[in-house]
Amino acid sequence: MDFEWVAIALGDVEWITLAFLLGFLAKGIGLPPLVGFLATGFALNYMGFASGDLLQKLADLGITLLLFTASLV
Repeated sequence: MDFEWVAIALGDVEWITLAFLLGFLAKGIGLPPLVGFLATGFALNYMGFASGDLLQKLADLGITLLLFTASLV
């Protein structure tokens, strides 16, 4: 049985957890959580980390939902 996808998924969970923590920290000091999410992306990109397929699909879904809700306004 191939368990390679589990390692990929765990890497993506670490990314999401770090983004949540930095977003929560940003909100705690009075900034929008988006600042923490962006800081996570910039920091992980600077350190040379690459996202997996799951994270890319979630990002695409998020952009699609953002564009859909913006078109409703």
